[in-house]
Formats: sequence, C-alpha cells, structure tokens
Amino acid sequence: MSMYDHVKFPYLMPDGTQGPDYQTKDLRYQMDMADYEVTQAGRLRRTSSDYDQPLGDISYGHTIAISAGAAVYELRFRTGRLHEIHCFQSGITAPFAPENFV
Repeated sequence: MSMYDHVKFPYLMPDGTQGPDYQTKDLRYQMDMADYEVTQAGRLRRTSSDYDQPLGDISYGHTIAISAGAAVYELRFRTGRLHEIHCFQSGITAPFAPENFV
C-alpha cells in the first residue's frame, strides 16, 4: 500500500498546469501521514500530522517531488523558501513567482 503526504499548492505552474492538491513521498516521517501547504510567500508549512509532528513553518531547505496524476514537479527550496519549480513533463524550470498564486 502506498502512503503519501498531501501538499496544497494553488499555483499556476510554469507549464500552465494549475491544481491545488498534490502528493509526495519526499516528506515521510515514519508512518506519519501529514498535510502540507506552500504559502504565497513560498514557505512550506505542516498543517496536520498523525504523529504529532510540530505544525507550522518547517523551514525546509531541500527538494521535493510532487505529483497530481501524470504531472510531476520538483519544488526546490533554499533557506526555507521555495526558489524554483521544475516541470518533468515539459522540461521547463522557472523561478518561483508569488504572483502566480491562484
């Protein structure tokens, strides 16, 4: 059985795709199923956790892959803020632009 964390990211992606909800396995903590959101400021926040992990801004500084159906994106964070987005299906990489929030 696959277990995913959920990431809310209501954003117009560089390839034109828009969706609020994605899945990832890159933020796994034991068997915790957690919910996250990327804020308009580009911060990654944990909004719920089965294992009572701390909620709020997690000051993330790595890369996560998120997916919705066949669409896969890589979110690249630096010093707690989303820096750029890579779209695997189109090969486009673009800087994070807060004005593309929907």
